[in-house]
Amino acid sequence: MKYAGIVALVVGTVGLAVTTRGVRGWENWTGRQKKGMSLSAFLFFLGIVLMNLGKSG
Repeated sequence: MKYAGIVALVVGTVGLAVTTRGVRGWENWTGRQKKGMSLSAFLFFLGIVLMNLGKSG
């Protein structure tokens, strides 16, 4: 689970950078950027959870 967590964390982090295109502010993003950012943030936090699950075992 630890490695799956690391992969999800990295994919989420890269996704945040790519989908927002360096533009700050929720109100400045298009609908596609908002969806991509939301999905990337979910992957980021999923990665953190998976890494913690791998640690407890």
